[in-house]
Amino acid sequence: MAYQRVRSFHDALLTYGVGHYLMRSPMGTVRVPAGEDPPTLLMAPIIFATLNTQGCKMGLHRCQMLSFLREGGYFVVFLQETHTDPVTEDSCWLEWGDRVYFSYLTVRTAGVTTLFSPDLLPEVLGVGQPVPGCLLYLQVHMEGLVVNLINVHVPTSDPERLHFYQQASACLGSLEPPECLVLGGDFNATLEERDRSGTEQSPAAVDFLRKIVEHHSLLDVWRDHHPDDISTFTFVPVEVHWSCRSRYDHIYLSCVHLSRAHSSSIRQAPFLDHYLATVTASLYAEMPGLAYWHFNNSLLEDVGFVVSFQEFWLAWWRPRGTFPSAWRWWDVRKALLPQLHPGHQPMEGCGNRAVGVGGLRTGEASGRQP
Repeated sequence: MAYQRVRSFHDALLTYGVGHYLMRSPMGTVRVPAGEDPPTLLMAPIIFATLNTQGCKMGLHRCQMLSFLREGGYFVVFLQETHTDPVTEDSCWLEWGDRVYFSYLTVRTAGVTTLFSPDLLPEVLGVGQPVPGCLLYLQVHMEGLVVNLINVHVPTSDPERLHFYQQASACLGSLEPPECLVLGGDFNATLEERDRSGTEQSPAAVDFLRKIVEHHSLLDVWRDHHPDDISTFTFVPVEVHWSCRSRYDHIYLSCVHLSRAHSSSIRQAPFLDHYLATVTASLYAEMPGLAYWHFNNSLLEDVGFVVSFQEFWLAWWRPRGTFPSAWRWWDVRKALLPQLHPGHQPMEGCGNRAVGVGGLRTGEASGRQP
């Protein structure tokens, strides 16, 4: 009897937490009472971050940096110029946890490290180092979605930089197109004049990077979210006689998955010339509702309905960014549309115009029904 009461309370608590979106995912099987629908789970967004650490070998600096990242609540962190070695690896595992992946070259140059928050437990499907110390690739399975995470630190010398871009392009070309790609790191180059206060030192490398971004359909999330910002940078040297500032640190996302990105930011990191760049995105597999619904064309002749729909559309478009994805926003909108005109509800299988997701696809069906 005592066990049953504890188990019942356990299930009730889980059901309440999931049903009120207080939990990221179920911690166990939730027994839903007969006759009730399972609770709807809204996955929490994942925060990605990238930061050039300018060396993690010193214990105090490393401890301060990891504490800063832990307090920020970032789920996936790309670190560059870590200067790690096997001894540093052991210290990082002790200070952060076992969800740390390294790629190092020497204790004085390069080195990239990818951290996973203890709150995120992705299944790692593969790990690769196409360019040791400069490019670390992980393929993970999180929330039902395969995601390719690539952490890069582009060399500063022109010959090494061009060779690196060639290897990076080959790595990107080996990925499956439908899979989600998150590419982050220190690129040591700017594609636009507004992302720097001086002159670009390597035009050839910039052209190569631009070709990679265009060929693989990648988008700089922060620039897409802040098209008019010309005063925010990620590399601000502290030297008195050198004031050249640049936005070298980027997080790119596959264009087809751009709608999953909700926000992006750049914030100062302690004791560093580089700033932290972040992107918040919902990366999980979705099970969308019905992709098409049929609209009754006779409603277009109803002036009251047309006015109501215009007001509804304007009001419903504004909160689109608050939804975890366009799919979720569209499904909720479909559920609300029939309430606009109770006498002539747009119903599945009624009417002669099929409206696709987001209004992007339309088609005509035969017949006309009232």
